[in-house]
Amino acid sequence: MLSRCGAEFTVAKSGVPIIMPQLSILIITGGLYHDFPYDWGAHLIFLALLLMAAPIASVTATAQKRLWHRVANEDHIEACFRFKNGATLDFEISTVASVPRPLWRILGTRGGILDYWDDTSFQLAVHQSGITSAPQRVKYRTRQGYRYYENIADHPGLDDPLEITAEKAGAVVHVLHAIDKAAQSGKGESVCGEA
Repeated sequence: MLSRCGAEFTVAKSGVPIIMPQLSILIITGGLYHDFPYDWGAHLIFLALLLMAAPIASVTATAQKRLWHRVANEDHIEACFRFKNGATLDFEISTVASVPRPLWRILGTRGGILDYWDDTSFQLAVHQSGITSAPQRVKYRTRQGYRYYENIADHPGLDDPLEITAEKAGAVVHVLHAIDKAAQSGKGESVCGEA
């Protein structure tokens, strides 16, 4: 779990503060969605888009500056996505949240997932024949984050296709831009490049 006070990040498990003043400068980071913490906003948006697998119809967002006035970035951002298939996604990143929320809370017509990102498992409940099962713990697969870097290293010399292409990364940048526009305009915004 990570919490942030201005540009001071504290890893809660170890309590070790990490001072990175450049992450509190709005013009450098692009704001809370882009940098929280260390660009998690972009990673979480990328994963959410993979889960939703549908074009975005519109994005609404709010950005608030409430507590950390010595830094330029927002303190709290919420965005709501409406997809063209009727699905919705609520997304929140906050440096002022006093109580934890789940990393993922996924509700679907066939069940739901609740994940507090505890590094071991998530909860899964399934709807079947009109009955909802009691939530069961499902262990995460072993992380292989190093494969991402292997893929990048192997691309130029071995001509392996990139797992995360420029188009996929660009789609995330377009979504982040739409969030920024929606937070500033107070209206629903479209995402550039969405069909």
